[in-house]
Amino acid sequence: MHRNIFSKLSKGFSIFWKNFLSAYPVIIFFVVLFLITVSMFSLQYAMVVSIFTTMFNIQRRRQNSIGNFIKIFFISIFLCLLAFLTTVNPVYCLILNFCIPFLLVFLQSSRFNPKGYFSYAMLFIFLELMPVPASELPRELTAVMFSVGFLVAALVLYTLIFHPSSKKELDIRFGLKELADVLEQLAEGNADYKTRGRLLDLEHKFHLTAYNNHKFIPVHNSHTKLYDMFSILFQRAAYLVHDTTWQTEMDAEHIRELQELAEFLRYASQNINTRNNDPLIRQARVFLNEMKDADGRLRIFFRSFLHMLILIFRYITTEDTIGARWNKICWAELSVHIKRICSLESLEMRFALRFSIIMTAGCAVNAFVNVTHAYWIPLNAFLLLQPDYEESAHRMKTRPIGTIIGCCVEYLVYPLLPGIGWKLLFAVAMLCLMYCATPGTWNHPIFSTCYALTLASMTMNETLAIELRVVYLLLAVLLVFIVNRFFFPTRRETQFRCNIKELLRLHNSYWELIKESMTHHTDISVSSEILSLFHMTYEQAVDYIKKPGIPFDPEYCRQVMLTLWHMFSELEQIEYLLQTNSIDRKCYPDLYHIADRIQKQIYPSCTNLAWDDLHLQDLGDDLSYVLEQYMKNAKRLIQLHVTSLYPKRYHLVRS
Repeated sequence: MHRNIFSKLSKGFSIFWKNFLSAYPVIIFFVVLFLITVSMFSLQYAMVVSIFTTMFNIQRRRQNSIGNFIKIFFISIFLCLLAFLTTVNPVYCLILNFCIPFLLVFLQSSRFNPKGYFSYAMLFIFLELMPVPASELPRELTAVMFSVGFLVAALVLYTLIFHPSSKKELDIRFGLKELADVLEQLAEGNADYKTRGRLLDLEHKFHLTAYNNHKFIPVHNSHTKLYDMFSILFQRAAYLVHDTTWQTEMDAEHIRELQELAEFLRYASQNINTRNNDPLIRQARVFLNEMKDADGRLRIFFRSFLHMLILIFRYITTEDTIGARWNKICWAELSVHIKRICSLESLEMRFALRFSIIMTAGCAVNAFVNVTHAYWIPLNAFLLLQPDYEESAHRMKTRPIGTIIGCCVEYLVYPLLPGIGWKLLFAVAMLCLMYCATPGTWNHPIFSTCYALTLASMTMNETLAIELRVVYLLLAVLLVFIVNRFFFPTRRETQFRCNIKELLRLHNSYWELIKESMTHHTDISVSSEILSLFHMTYEQAVDYIKKPGIPFDPEYCRQVMLTLWHMFSELEQIEYLLQTNSIDRKCYPDLYHIADRIQKQIYPSCTNLAWDDLHLQDLGDDLSYVLEQYMKNAKRLIQLHVTSLYPKRYHLVRS
């Protein structure tokens, strides 16, 4: 028994120390900004410190630029003014508390970054819950502007200390080394499902980085193009690892070429830069021209891989202007994207509505009910509400537990603190410990509760503050429960069903792109946008079927997902063949006819099968090979009755 207790304590300390090593820059940021803010603007502005500490914690993991810093500055000032407006008039309060949270979710969040709204929403909500008279507004604006300046300086310093090289360059070097290792394994015959899984994880990472660079508007600058192209490299390698049919083509010459390509990738990882990669481009072209001219999977892989590698060497040196980025907005995909997120099947729409309803109701109580510290109701509701229905339900259990424990700690410790200095020190220490805890766990609210109660007890009775904290939390839990249960809930099962339908819609979108590529040149940004959406949606669906206790047969779901992934990989290869003029133009009418037939039969019904009359042997070796593989997988998808996983109407109203 003693050993078990010691083991648990040791494990707990190990986790705490690991979290501390990750969070200590955030703790330093908080402590320094807290001391400066309290001394310059008074303790009333301590909330501002929490807001910008959260922003620092989020932004420090991203690749920041001057444009991003300017955006943070102006959005912060704008939200500060809007927060002030909510305190001027109750009508403004209701309108703004519905509209602003709704817009922040729409503009800052996505299915793949559902909490993108959090820092700006926190800024708006916390500032409106810290009302100031009109005469104090300039002081509040000054505090916000100073905090933004401090945030920018801290992010620049953090980048210099922890990321001395360009993040773009570091990511690409790492990716090239990983690909070199995989190709060596292929040459040795050691690649397996574990290798494929590693490639898919890396592909997902690069797609996520690219997708988060544009969020609401699908605009592709040099950064997003670069990450998308690298994702395609990982996808092509993963497809080669998974499909064993090519192994019959392998001979000593192919093995030598794989080894040489691996060596070239390792050399490129050491010499690639953001200034001039012409020597690498020339070497890749030589390698491409001298490659063995074989048919089948290996030929397509080698050529597509090297062509994409040359594009990467070129694009890593590209810097886009703001005007150029605006011209590269994918307007067609943007219209489809807006149409999708404006549907009630969209996670963004459903969560935005829930968020707006809760904030409007909570802030209305705070505005119309004249009770001390009533702002704790919308504040707790904001922290309890999560885009994921199950995570929100989990927090409604863990937060009360942590809050009650925190109230007990505060009740015992606060009377022992001799003066304001010690009380402030205790409050700061508690919040520092909070940054070492994991959000959503039962112990995270312990420290935030002690921090809030210590500051509140400086202006009111300690026992009353504890009682109000518990009562207001329970009211917030009730509010979030009602809205989550009866207003547009999105359970993970519902989202999984929507994702399956979305994957097939994107499948049709890619066929449409292939048809367009036969009539005119299409920019790589268009295919990259569809590929990013497909693979991000795919990973989200795969993550769901890995969870225990799902109401589906996991093996059946895995077969559906794997078939969809294969089909999309083959579509990407068809598009590559078109982009490199590897298909005879005489084949275009037949390919267009095939694309049109498949589009009508795959989405949305995916139940008909009338392709036996399609003749593929006259389309050239490469295209015929890829289409034959595609047809096999398409027939398998129909046999799996994938439409049984489509969202049912009642799921979209009430899960």
